[in-house]
Amino acid sequence: MPAPKDALQALTQTAAAANKKLPKPLSADLHDKLKQYLRDNPTISKVGLIEFFSGQHDGCAKASVKASFELLTVMGGRAGRGKKQMWQLRDDV
Repeated sequence: MPAPKDALQALTQTAAAANKKLPKPLSADLHDKLKQYLRDNPTISKVGLIEFFSGQHDGCAKASVKASFELLTVMGGRAGRGKKQMWQLRDDV
């Protein structure tokens, strides 16, 4: 995409990029299964979780798993040197 020639064109392109369709989070039952999986596997990597969970549930898009994962979790602190970080469920979900 070429660089815009004026400010109005730049704003229009930015607004169009912002209006892209965002992935839809998982359904309520899959949402609960994802929460339980996170409780059982708090040290799994984000990519590993998305790949595994979407592979285990037919018709479950990776973008939806990622959207739900980002809504549900925060990265927890380490318990000491050399310890893995752990995913924690948000208190407000």
